[in-house]
Amino acid sequence: MAGKKQSSSDSAEMPNPATTTESFAGRKRWIKLTPRDHVLKQIEIQRELVEGLRAQLQREEQTLQGMEKAKEFFPD
Repeated sequence: MAGKKQSSSDSAEMPNPATTTESFAGRKRWIKLTPRDHVLKQIEIQRELVEGLRAQLQREEQTLQGMEKAKEFFPD
């Protein structure tokens, strides 16, 4: 009995590589980017980062102005 081959049902339990990439929830299939696409993607990421930092800077400036106005109420 030790010389028995595996049945075809045992090999059917192995996951199919084509379906495993889709089985991960929310993951997209990997696509190789060209150097141009990679640079354009990085530019878009950088633009979003700069936009977020500008918004944060504006909030910080408003906070600073509010603190400077509040400072007037305290004697030196």
